[in-house]
Amino acid sequence: MAGMRSKTDGCLERPAVPPTELHRLLGYPPGRAPDARVSSLAARAEDWYERHGRPWACIRFMEIEKILQGAVRLRGGRSLSSPELAWSLRRAHADQVAVAAVSAGPEACREAARLWAEDRPDESFVLDAFCSAIAEQLIARAGVRISAEAGAAGRACTPHRSPGYGRWPLSDQAVLKELLEEGRQGELPGPLEVLPSGMLRPQKSMFAVFGVTPHRDLAPGWIDSVPCSNCDWNPCAFRRTAFTGPGPGPAARVPEETDFRQTEAGLPTDRSFDYAFSNQALERWVVEHLDLKRDEDGVRAVFRFHGTTCSNLGMPLLLRYEVELAGTPEGYRIRSAKCRPDANDSGLQAMCSYLEDAEGLMASIQSEHPLEGCPLDMALEWNPQISPSGCLCKGSDRNHKWRIVLQTIHYALRGRR
Repeated sequence: MAGMRSKTDGCLERPAVPPTELHRLLGYPPGRAPDARVSSLAARAEDWYERHGRPWACIRFMEIEKILQGAVRLRGGRSLSSPELAWSLRRAHADQVAVAAVSAGPEACREAARLWAEDRPDESFVLDAFCSAIAEQLIARAGVRISAEAGAAGRACTPHRSPGYGRWPLSDQAVLKELLEEGRQGELPGPLEVLPSGMLRPQKSMFAVFGVTPHRDLAPGWIDSVPCSNCDWNPCAFRRTAFTGPGPGPAARVPEETDFRQTEAGLPTDRSFDYAFSNQALERWVVEHLDLKRDEDGVRAVFRFHGTTCSNLGMPLLLRYEVELAGTPEGYRIRSAKCRPDANDSGLQAMCSYLEDAEGLMASIQSEHPLEGCPLDMALEWNPQISPSGCLCKGSDRNHKWRIVLQTIHYALRGRR
């Protein structure tokens, strides 16, 4: 543990923002640059932030007391309620976490609001995107610092996780703020407020938690990797590259005595099957999106799918897929399969097909029950017409999601090793 001290970076010099990152956040596809007007607005935003922005960051290392199945308990008694974080820390045999907070500062938020109020939406939008890029670069810089500190002590760090992603509730943002304030005797380097909703003020602020492990061969390398390779949210309007998940070799193995990734059903995991998706993607979907419960009648599965609308600037969709199975691990049968919007969904009514024919779309969604009455193993043979978009507008869009859901359930129950 030598040399693992908390960092109190305070206010920082503005990190460099690669043009490709800004173009991505402005919505341009890879390889396409903005026109002269947008480039001029981007240069203006960068110049304004250089003169007025006050980015800051701070980091605190803390020891892990215990890793539970769905949470991480830190030395001192506080817990972080993230199954995904617990999984990644247990997988790497981490004994510490590095809690980081970063912020692009409140100045740019005020300036963006002023531009919007003055009916200058393009300038406001570009400045907002530029500050999003600043926050991302600050997190990347924090990761480099943590990795360097860990490396100097013969240790390694894991990719970060943040509240609001997967099943980590935003309410834990308040816990992370308290942990950092304790490490700095009550004061952060800049203003940061956790709202009752769990969102942060000012915007363009982020919390992140990195794992730190003495087992360098178990920590997936990430400094030279693209951040999106560790995120399976599909699709994403701002994705840099496809999700690849943990790499092969020791990093993909978890010793049996520390493997908590068994489903609540406690079912066998010693089979191999031919899936349409990589085992890494399926494993991540099991951990982050799937809940399984076994009762006397069989298995009940709930898969929460995150997508985006194909119109209205890509509003988020949150869908709830509910599947009931009967039988045994050797012969599961799909008793029922249905999809509906999650209670927290806000995007379904913004889809173009909903706006055109709401009743027709909902009737289609409610009438589709793929493979009901069939063996679960048929999910691996089912090959309908698919379209990997984030919405539900077409039958092929919905088939793609059902294929992910059913194969993930199959993998969790019969295919995991």
